[in-house]
Amino acid sequence: MDRQELIDRLNGNCPEYTKKPQQKKVQREGQLQIACVRWFRLQYPAFSTLFFHPKNEAESYGKKIAINAAAGVVPGVPDLILALPSIRYEENIGDLSPHKAFYHALGIELKYGHTNQQSAHQKEFQAFWEAAGYKYVLCRSLEEVKQQVDDYMRHAPLSARQDVSVVYHSDPATEANKKLLNKITKSKK
Repeated sequence: MDRQELIDRLNGNCPEYTKKPQQKKVQREGQLQIACVRWFRLQYPAFSTLFFHPKNEAESYGKKIAINAAAGVVPGVPDLILALPSIRYEENIGDLSPHKAFYHALGIELKYGHTNQQSAHQKEFQAFWEAAGYKYVLCRSLEEVKQQVDDYMRHAPLSARQDVSVVYHSDPATEANKKLLNKITKSKK
């Protein structure tokens, strides 16, 4: 982002933020996102606090654009973040020694359907995110999210998983949440 683009954003003169979003697309992506969060909370309850949506949608009118930009809203941030490290050993073809890939966290960008593509800001953010040592994936279905998250969690360091589990089990709200979750799931059956 250059200086002039920043000034334009702060003054609310950025045309990409003044367009109205297409409601239908947002609605479907929102439903996919809710399904992903529900699945994660049921599959990995101890880690549910570390899987979140960064509320980063900018309102697209007047002074609110400038307020959001000043408050730190950054365009292109992934829809969901799993704030847990992961280590993966990968072999390069023609190279006998495995290479370690360490990720600080996982960013998941959701797109509904195969025609919906990343924006320029999302591609730019992805480049920065990956260069800083984070993993970024683009998923178009709940099944893709499950596959990516399960694979990422399999490679999370045991020490990190154990430390999070200790915090989770020592949290007094955990028991109350478990009871509430059981009550909700029983009522849906």
